[in-house]
Amino acid sequence: RCYGHYGADVKEGQTITEKEAEKLLRQELDDACKKTLKYCDYLKLNQSQLDSLTSFTFNGGLGLLQKLTGYKTRDINEIANHIEAYTNHGLKGLIIRRSEEKEMLLKEE
Repeated sequence: RCYGHYGADVKEGQTITEKEAEKLLRQELDDACKKTLKYCDYLKLNQSQLDSLTSFTFNGGLGLLQKLTGYKTRDINEIANHIEAYTNHGLKGLIIRRSEEKEMLLKEE
């Protein structure tokens, strides 16, 4: 498995266990989910939509989520129409990620 983490708690040459890495990942995902729920309170999200926007927030941060939602002016279909623009100038991995997030946004439950 491969994880990525950065912040003031990271020191050059530092190593951590897989258990510690998974704990950090869970904490960061929980944080992204909380930010998504709080910011997107104007939308009635199903689980797939919440998962999609949480993934987006986890990857890009709250500021990018704010831009994606048009600062709370876009509905879910408009958000889906804009999400694929956030690929950092066409990075292959982000193109794939955004396509999957778009599919999740449009999923009816």
